[in-house]
Amino acid sequence: MKRNIRYDNKSYVDAYHAYGIFPKIHDNIYSIIANIVPDGLAGIDIGSCTGLMSVRLVSQGVMSHCVGFEKNIKYIEMAVKHDGVSYIHMDICKKTIADFNESLRTAQPKVAVCRRVLPELSDVGLDFVDAFCNVLADNGVEYIAIEGRTPVKNPINKLSSIRHEQAAMSKRYKSVSEYKSCAVMRLKK
Repeated sequence: MKRNIRYDNKSYVDAYHAYGIFPKIHDNIYSIIANIVPDGLAGIDIGSCTGLMSVRLVSQGVMSHCVGFEKNIKYIEMAVKHDGVSYIHMDICKKTIADFNESLRTAQPKVAVCRRVLPELSDVGLDFVDAFCNVLADNGVEYIAIEGRTPVKNPINKLSSIRHEQAAMSKRYKSVSEYKSCAVMRLKK
């Protein structure tokens, strides 16, 4: 029987508050970031949802601080509060790309975490994924950690796998490590 995993499940937030545990659904991307990206860099978490990944990265010393970007205000309101973690309510799209760019100038991140969000950006068009990638690169984001969607038999999205997501970012970034459905890419010099 296939289990339907909800990444916005409030029980994850409740478990963190009650026991200080993080959801296992983040283990793969957390592991690749912790093992590949130098510790203590500033980061952003695109599609941060309830912020548990942002909090995990900061509380474990992997990032010095992290700004979570989330388009759904419900998740921002439910998000876990932690020193060094802040949230911005923003739907990153063509209309808000200039605001996103300005937010990056302020945050000065060196790492971007993108868990299952690039396919949503590609719904706007692959040219927008290029624009998003350029904003990251032009603002000094050196590492991008990507977690792709779970593969499906008949995908309808252009970025339906980690390979497609890496290819979409490959003009400015090169892959340096892969683990399961995750990858870390580094800014090309």
